Amino acid sequence: MSKAEGVAAKAAALERTLAQSQATTDSLCKLLDDFVESTAELQAVMRPIHSRIQGLTRVQDNVNLTMSLCESMLTQFDVSRDVERQVCRALGGFAPHGCVASGGWKGNVLWSGVSVHSVLSGVGASGW
Repeated sequence: MSKAEGVAAKAAALERTLAQSQATTDSLCKLLDDFVESTAELQAVMRPIHSRIQGLTRVQDNVNLTMSLCESMLTQFDVSRDVERQVCRALGGFAPHGCVASGGWKGNVLWSGVSVHSVLSGVGASGW
């Protein structure tokens, strides 16, 4: 084999390898393009779902906060009811229109701005 034939054989082998490399590169580029397209489609589908989940999370947080505040208010109403019972007991028959417990007393001592201590001291009660 002559030197020229050897160089020609090497060049042909190099061309085949280069062609195979180009085919592999083209195949990988197509796969990457398909992947990018699929990812973009997935992102487009997930965007409204993500927004909806964020909205629901805000709603859940608001509901939890509202429930917590309601529980706090109910606790305050329970305390208020207990104090009113103690006031009614301390006032005996001196309540303006009966006792809250009986439904006859129209004014609410805790909410009317009248101090419980001043009411008790006004009727001669000696503390709780």
